[in-house]
Amino acid sequence: EDDRFRSSDLKRYRSSLAQTLLQDPNNFEEIDEYADHVLDYFEDLGSILRERLAPIFLIWTMNAFYILRYWAVLSPYIQWVRDNQEDPSYYKEFEYLYKVTLKLERKEAGKKKIEFSPEELKDFLQDELGVVIRRCSAADFNNAIMDIEKVAFGKSEAYSKEDFKHLLGDHPHEFLVADLHGRVIGYSI
Repeated sequence: EDDRFRSSDLKRYRSSLAQTLLQDPNNFEEIDEYADHVLDYFEDLGSILRERLAPIFLIWTMNAFYILRYWAVLSPYIQWVRDNQEDPSYYKEFEYLYKVTLKLERKEAGKKKIEFSPEELKDFLQDELGVVIRRCSAADFNNAIMDIEKVAFGKSEAYSKEDFKHLLGDHPHEFLVADLHGRVIGYSI
């Protein structure tokens, strides 16, 4: 299950879900497009826990960070699904997983309550986007950087590909790109 959570497919769903939640956390129809893939993972963990196929301490150690935060950001959506389907059993295994994990988290942390501020949840979702900041390479001078440049500065003000190549040569350590799952979505010089 850990390999599944870190798989490229699930990372893309997590990233898309995070982006949707950051833009409009109450747009449940759009959240619905990505949430089920992520929630299926937690449903399976809940089933594994309920069937005693793995001890809670192991699941807590490896997944509590994600279980608690995903429950915090997705519980309104889960309630929406339950209301829309008129079925309170939707995502019951995830709810079970959450409750058991929360109980152990409170015990281990020595706290009566575990809560996350809106800023903490926003930071969590931004991390889930999966954006990697890395050094630019000549291979990055494809259409993405040039398209971003033209949109940001207009055709007449935009740097040319040759200008970027010179900047990369002069400042190889200061020319960075934001990479989202192999796609350049931003740059900084």
